[in-house]
Amino acid sequence: MGKSYTSYTDDELIVLLSKSGREAERAFTVLYNRYASRIHAYCYRIIEDSAYAEDMFQETFIRFFQTARSGRVISNVPEAKVMNKKNC
Repeated sequence: MGKSYTSYTDDELIVLLSKSGREAERAFTVLYNRYASRIHAYCYRIIEDSAYAEDMFQETFIRFFQTARSGRVISNVPEAKVMNKKNC
């Protein structure tokens, strides 16, 4: 089994996202687990439609992942997610 990234900071995980393969997948999983419930709750609170909130929640993570993989600097993960949540 691979290394656990749960103790890594957001910044360290972002660096791993810029790599390919398992490291990026595991880093994304940790970030997802770290922020998913808050983002989903925010989307639902804003939209008040369960299906649409779920779509926006997923879109937020897709855009976040694409931004991280593109090599653009993300210096504040919660803020980046909030910026992506403007989709909601």
